This record gives sequence, C-alpha cells and structure tokens, in this order.
Amino acid sequence: LDLSSNIITGTLPSELGLMSTLQQIVLNGNNLDGTLPTELASVHESLLILDLSSNNMEGSLSSSLSSLTNLELLDFHDNILTGTLTNDIVKLSKLTSLSLSENTLSGSIPSEILSLEELELFTIHSNVLSGSLPDSPSNSSKVFPKLKEFEAMKNFISGQLPSSIGLMTELELLDMSNNRLTGILLSEIGKLLQLETLNLYENTALSGTLPLELFALQNLETLDLSKNSHSGQIPDNALESLEILNLKENELSGSIPSNIHLYKKLKTLDLKKNKITGTLPETMESLVNLKYLLLPYNDITGAIPTQVGLLTNLEEIQIHDNQLVGAIPTEVGLLTQLVDLGLGSNKLTGALPTELGLLSNLEYFSLFSNDVTGVMPTEVGLLTKLAFVNLNSN
Repeated sequence: LDLSSNIITGTLPSELGLMSTLQQIVLNGNNLDGTLPTELASVHESLLILDLSSNNMEGSLSSSLSSLTNLELLDFHDNILTGTLTNDIVKLSKLTSLSLSENTLSGSIPSEILSLEELELFTIHSNVLSGSLPDSPSNSSKVFPKLKEFEAMKNFISGQLPSSIGLMTELELLDMSNNRLTGILLSEIGKLLQLETLNLYENTALSGTLPLELFALQNLETLDLSKNSHSGQIPDNALESLEILNLKENELSGSIPSNIHLYKKLKTLDLKKNKITGTLPETMESLVNLKYLLLPYNDITGAIPTQVGLLTNLEEIQIHDNQLVGAIPTEVGLLTQLVDLGLGSNKLTGALPTELGLLSNLEYFSLFSNDVTGVMPTEVGLLTKLAFVNLNSN
C-alpha cells in the first residue's frame, strides 16, 4: 500500500488490521493525524515497512508496534509524536532502519536498544531527548554491529561519548552536534575506520585535546568540532580524504600543521577564533581544491606567501584580525574565483597591487586597520560585482 505524497487527511483506519498479507504501508507526505490504531498489530506476520513520515501523527509510540516483529523499516520522522523511547522497541529485532527525527520525543535512549543487531540507520535528531548515551556492558563485543548512520543532533543529550562507540565499526556517519556533551573525545573513536562524517559541533562543554587516533581515520571526509572547548595543538597526522575541516571557536593553539599540504582534497579549512600562531605555511600551495580559507581572530604572523596564487579555486579568504605583515602579494590576482577577501586588522604595508583588478568575481573586500599606503589602483574600477569595500584606518 503506497499512497505517499498526496493530500490524504484524517486518521489511519483500523481496517488496516484486516489486511493480513500486507507487507508495506507507505503513507509519507500526507496530512494524516491521530494515533496509530492498535488493530495494526494484526498484520505482525507480514508487515515489513511502515512509513508514516511527514504527517501530523501524534501521541506516543504505540505498544502495538512491538508486535510487528518482522518490521525492517520504521519511519515516523517529521510528525508530532511525544513520550519516550520504550524498551518495547527492542522487540523489533529485524529493524534495519529506524527514523524518529523531528518529533517531540523526550527522556533518554534506553540501553536495550543496543541489542538491535540488524540496524543500519538510526536517526533521532531534532527531538528533546536528554540523559547520556547508553553504554554497553564491559564484556560486550557487539554494539550496533551493522550501523552505518547515527544522527542524534539537536537534542539535549549530555555526558561523555561512551567508550563502546568504538565497537560500532561499520559507522560511516556520526552526528551529535547541538547537544550538551561533556568530557573529552576518547581514543576509541579511532576504531571507526569506516567513518566518513563526524559532526560534534556546538557541544560547548566538550573539551580536551584532539586525540591522535581521530586523525588516523583515512576515510574521513568531514570533521566538524566547531564551537566546542577543545584545546592543545592540531595533530600532525594527515587526513588525506578530508574535504571539510571545521575547528572554529575552540581554544586550539600552536601552528597550522606542517603537513597541511597532504590534505589534497580539502575544500574548507576553518580555524576561526582560536589561538593559532606561527605563519601561513608555503606548502599550502598543494591545497588546489581549497575553496574556503577561514583563519580570522588568531595570532598568525609573517607575510602572506606568494604561493597563495596557486589556490585558484579559492572563493573566500578570511585572515583578518591576525598579526600578518608585509605587502599583499601580486599573485592574489590569480584568484579569479574569489568572492570575499578579508584582510582587515593586520599589520600589512605597501601599496595595493594593481592585480586586484583581475578579481572579476570579487564582491567583498576589507582591508581596514592596516598600514597600507598609496592610492587605489584604477584597475579596481573594473570589478563590476564589487558591493562592499572597507579600507578605513590605513
């Protein structure tokens, strides 16, 4: 039964329980409301898929769901469900996909849920869940052994990431951003060898140094630990598959890793508002895929290396509010994809290079609070897309 993406209103009819050979109920994207009829328990032997996502279903997760023991997919995301996740959910031992996101579910995640060994997708983001993540017994060797995606962002989950997370060895995506996690990142996270995306941003009490094991995950493509309280230096291990490195608004110190040139797939480097020191490494010339270089509000010193001109895919450079010196290199004119160039509040000197006139896509240019001299090059008049210029206090 597939009546998805229509304008069906009203409640689910109890007569669905009479369809004893029904394998799928797919009614997502309608305007259904009310609660799940208890009569649905009658199709427990046949029903494999129950998708009621993007409706207005309300009430708590019905206890009658626990009788649907052959269910493989259960999707209630984007409804108005309330109540808690009960232990009954573990009776659905054949579940491979469980989506309960974008509801108003509360309480903690029951530890019994760890016994769902067939689960591959588990999304519970955008609820009001609290408490800490369940940990497995110390003698357990299996925790979600097939789980590939776990999304629990935008809740109120607290406590430390449990060490048993290292047992989820098939995990490809872990997103627990916008929660209340505390403590440090344990070295066990380095056991997630299949991990491609790790989002733990906006957990302001998540602190400590970044574990070396995290920077050994060679399948990692996105690492976002921004707006936390991490300290210490960025490890020197190279994540050669990484495309997004976002560590902004932490307490990180030290210099940009000396082996940054090995991050050849990197598209975004965001270290805004840390305590980064040292110079911009010349070896950054190898980052040919880089689009966003975001390093403002640090203590970076030295000159802007001429090699920046080799990063021809750059669309945004923000290195304002540092301690940079010297002149703006003429090679900046090679960055023809550049839209936003922020160099304000440094100690830059010399004249504005005429090559700025080659930046045909430039819309924003700030150079305030420096020691730049001379006149504005007439070539800047060629920048027809330029909408904002700030050159005050020079």
